[in-house]
Amino acid sequence: MRVRTAAPEHRASMLTSIPQERIGTVEEMAAALEFLVGDGAEYVTGQKLIVDGGQFMW
Repeated sequence: MRVRTAAPEHRASMLTSIPQERIGTVEEMAAALEFLVGDGAEYVTGQKLIVDGGQFMW
């Protein structure tokens, strides 16, 4: 198995650019996907759901 991880200084730098100051969990990503495939999103079309803790806010 091969795993790529960021150097500690790069990770610390990256976390400062995320308003929530942490990496999202698998469960948080899954919750977004669950919404998109669920009945609550049946009227949603052609959208991006960016799950990044606010890192790229417009």
